[in-house]
Amino acid sequence: MVQKMCLSFAIAMVVVVFSAGPILAQGGAAGVVGQVTDDGGLAVPGVTVTASSPALQVREVTTVTDDRGEYRLTPLPIGTYTVTYALTGFNTVRRENIRLGVGFVATLNVKMELGGLEETITVSGASPTVDVTSTATTTRITRETLELLPSNRNGVLSMMSQAPGLRGPLDIPANFTAVPSFRSYGRSAQQWSTLEGVLTAAPSGSSGAANYWDYATFDETQVSGIGKGVESPLRGVQFAAIVKSGGNDMSGSFTAAGTNHKFQGNNLDDALISRGITSGAKLSKQWDAGGDLGGRIVRDKLWFYTALRRRVNAAEVLGVTDPDGVPVDNIQSQNFQTGKGSYQTTPSLRFIGYYGHGDKQIDNDALTQFTSWDVRRVYWVEAHTAKVESQWVRGNAVLSMQTGAWIYNFASDTPVQPGTSPRTRDIATLVTTGNTGVTEKLNNKEQGRLHHSASLTWYKPNSFKGNHEFKAGFDTIPEYNRSISFNQPSGNYVLIFNNGAPFQIQTNNAPITGHAKSHFTGLYFSDNWTMGRRLTINLGARLDNDRSWVPEQCQPAGPFAVAACIDRLDRKTWNSIAPRISGVYDVSGNGKAALKAGWGRFYTMRFSGSAQFNNPFTGGNAYGGGTTTYRWNDRNGDKLYQPSEVNLDPSGPDYVSGNNFFAAGAISNPPDPNEQQPLEDQFFVGFERQIGPEMNVRITGLYNRYSNVPRDIGIGRPYSIYTIPITRPDPGPDGRVGTADDPGRDLTYWDYPAEFRGAQNAGAMRAVAPGEPDHSFKTIELAADRRFDGRWTLSSSFSATKSDAPFPDNSGGADFAIRQHTPNAEINVANHEWEWLANASFVYQFPYGIVTAAKYSGRSGEYGARQVLLTGGRQVPSLVVNAEPFGSIQLPHIHTVDVRVDKKFMLPRSHSLAVKLNIFNVLNANTTMSWNLRSGPSFLLPSSILPARFAELSATYRF
Repeated sequence: MVQKMCLSFAIAMVVVVFSAGPILAQGGAAGVVGQVTDDGGLAVPGVTVTASSPALQVREVTTVTDDRGEYRLTPLPIGTYTVTYALTGFNTVRRENIRLGVGFVATLNVKMELGGLEETITVSGASPTVDVTSTATTTRITRETLELLPSNRNGVLSMMSQAPGLRGPLDIPANFTAVPSFRSYGRSAQQWSTLEGVLTAAPSGSSGAANYWDYATFDETQVSGIGKGVESPLRGVQFAAIVKSGGNDMSGSFTAAGTNHKFQGNNLDDALISRGITSGAKLSKQWDAGGDLGGRIVRDKLWFYTALRRRVNAAEVLGVTDPDGVPVDNIQSQNFQTGKGSYQTTPSLRFIGYYGHGDKQIDNDALTQFTSWDVRRVYWVEAHTAKVESQWVRGNAVLSMQTGAWIYNFASDTPVQPGTSPRTRDIATLVTTGNTGVTEKLNNKEQGRLHHSASLTWYKPNSFKGNHEFKAGFDTIPEYNRSISFNQPSGNYVLIFNNGAPFQIQTNNAPITGHAKSHFTGLYFSDNWTMGRRLTINLGARLDNDRSWVPEQCQPAGPFAVAACIDRLDRKTWNSIAPRISGVYDVSGNGKAALKAGWGRFYTMRFSGSAQFNNPFTGGNAYGGGTTTYRWNDRNGDKLYQPSEVNLDPSGPDYVSGNNFFAAGAISNPPDPNEQQPLEDQFFVGFERQIGPEMNVRITGLYNRYSNVPRDIGIGRPYSIYTIPITRPDPGPDGRVGTADDPGRDLTYWDYPAEFRGAQNAGAMRAVAPGEPDHSFKTIELAADRRFDGRWTLSSSFSATKSDAPFPDNSGGADFAIRQHTPNAEINVANHEWEWLANASFVYQFPYGIVTAAKYSGRSGEYGARQVLLTGGRQVPSLVVNAEPFGSIQLPHIHTVDVRVDKKFMLPRSHSLAVKLNIFNVLNANTTMSWNLRSGPSFLLPSSILPARFAELSATYRF
């Protein structure tokens, strides 16, 4: 499969290269537009407008104003520009320090005075901060911000943590290599993350996985969450990163940073120590080293950029020790390689190629306070991203084409000390023992996609009531998903206990190699219509075709699975039309204040991993094969499994549940022939204002309505058959009935009659349940940003979201964990809570090359509910339920402050050396970030806390 994808990518590259025409700029391009008038306000045609910038790589680009005095310089690469306006008989005007971010279009209206002398009027510090041509609410994170702020330097995570409304893992050492999965405005997943224009969201649909990027290579990033145009097919956050490019001058850098436990304090207090927390997730060591180099191969023709980087972090796992009582480190490492080339054959013709590779490894992964020493494993992933790009500029038309490839390999459960002892799990104490028993690995995942895209932009001025910018384009994304489970010497099973007593056995459907595929094609059309130079209406629509299927495949026989083959299984093809309409009104008329509003419809996109739900070999498992759970009768009391102790007939009396649908030829999860496509309507209104030369403030209100919410609806066990109540007293927080903390109430879950038992009735269909209500999310967002002007910069935001949903958004977008349609799945799960986020960062540059920076992050604590394990049912022997409504328990709010001091030393020949001191968690907070919610001795036991205050030293050499 990988070889086929590489061949397809190579062919696509050739097509793009040989079909390319003149090109002006690369993906993420920006622009400058405006009108030139004289002293009396009359249009001045024929003015030569010239833009120059180091970002251009060529010396300059020019255009001439039309008969209405209007001009356009677009597309342009991101960077800082000088724009000059010249016409015989008029004084020349020069606008300096015009900053263009990713996708930002600066409106520069210029007044030229008649002059008899050759005089140039220079205007500095007047760069627009409001884009009055776009309705999207975006956050742009510049290179200066990336380099000056203290951060964990975790690629996407460090970038996204500075954007409003996005809730993901904290940017702290404990999350050194954390999966950058984010919840945006109350919803998770469906994230459109692109690196150099190539989609890198994981085919499982979780979106965050696989986005392991080297942030040190970024030139700028753009985050859009509200008011996205038709170019974005997904409702989630849109994240675009542009990598640096070389120029005519050779330049490079080398950075090294490091710290260890000697530079860290202690934040344990009496409350934590009383709970048995004697080690505060101490940082043993952390270091980060890398460098980059860029420049010309042929002046004004051919440039290159390349970078290498390695990061290592070792931190103690909270409350975990080895058999000798020594605290254990979780060791994380990452490696990155980046290469980019640009070829300018003529002043208007350019080709761009990019390749990036990143991998991460975690040693001693899976260790917690509830696992034994032999559970520890090695976790490893890698991702490859590549592209070739071209654009064709002809007059007012721009044709852009790009083809890209992305490949992701994932391996988990590689034991540190392979053995043959079976894995065990206790559902009451939550303790897990025994390693996976494999000699190599239990699960492996291979995923990949091609991403071909093109767009045509045509600017038509002075036609039908104004100026029109028409845009049409497409994305076509074929991808594959392959989940692999290996046989285990320990026997392909997990023994399940209940307070130490043998209870059940869970068998694994290994060995298998489960294949799934998808093909997404989206066409979009839009008209950015400007009327009277103050009102811009964006009208557009997407036409998307979404297909996913399970190819024909076979699996060999395993200890608990029969050899079998299946024919191709097709899910229903989704053909959708998604309209978008939005508008922006230039309130002040000078491009400094804008009112924005709009509505857009977004449909859920099925990634290839979604079809694994219908694959009978994987049973809907994203990371391997299906499982089946049986009652276990340990007749000889040795707490080990013998075949005579379990009736493995999937239709027999010991069968409990499972998704191993070929254990005995049982049915699978068939595709729903009438499957409805989930959709979300987003309504927004906002106001944006420029204050002074560099400050921008905005306020936005957002309302999301999520419809066609999918559920896993039982085929042989519909909702109505759960009629047998299993009622037990609530044991209270201590987990013991008859003690003082008992609340004096009963808890009930529901069993079903014996005639519905057996694997033959276990299948489910992913569909919209009758009467399933919509979910809604309301958000208010405030933001204020000041661009860096050589002295200081400020970025701040606050957002709050109110959820109204029958259950929390727990699917992760992965299409594997959709909530079942049973009464048991609806016990105390409704989410009607507020969550909030606050961010602020500040940088100030003192004389003598001294720079200080500070970053604050605040967020509301995660919600939950006390959980209780109930037992007693015959067909549903046990179930964990929320004993109280969701939201009755909330983690403490989290507040962190990080600071940096940076001193730069200038060296000969424009070289420099910067020495930096970072101090993280200045307040030395020990806030609990996660805890155990199960009633019992470990109720509310912290499983992770903020790492104690620590300092890090780094140095960067530039030339």
